Amino acid sequence: VQRIYQVKQRPLDLPLSVAVLGKSMAQKIAFLNQQAQRLIETFWPGALTIIVKKKPVIPHVVTAGTNLVGLRAPDHIVPLSILKFSEIPIISTSANKHGNPPCLNIECIRSSFGDQVDLIIEGEHGMNIPSTVINVTTNPPVIVRKGSITESMIEQSLAS
Repeated sequence: VQRIYQVKQRPLDLPLSVAVLGKSMAQKIAFLNQQAQRLIETFWPGALTIIVKKKPVIPHVVTAGTNLVGLRAPDHIVPLSILKFSEIPIISTSANKHGNPPCLNIECIRSSFGDQVDLIIEGEHGMNIPSTVINVTTNPPVIVRKGSITESMIEQSLAS
């Protein structure tokens, strides 16, 4: 985790998200309230990061010293394959130096990171629109970052 912060030149007070296979893996590392469970059932796997209270198994370095963690079940074959093979959650972050736009091709990744990373997996990138981030530890839940899943879609899911 510390190496990710170093390579990305990311400030230590900015938390990292954690990718999981789904609800079962998420429950092992975080407390899922009713809103989180509804959103998971509706939007996972997909472009929704849900901020929930973490369990002690998640180191504070991942969450920048907070008791909250952002969880996402990606809808892309590469992270899903890694998650299935390893059977453990993994850090999820964009491929960029802090403050720069995400790299969307292999050339950008190579020029940004050079030999600072051990492995680059070439393949198709995900959507250019970031995931929607919602904090469900507040009442009502708060959208922290707008993305491909709209506020009305979230409201509809939580109302059902």
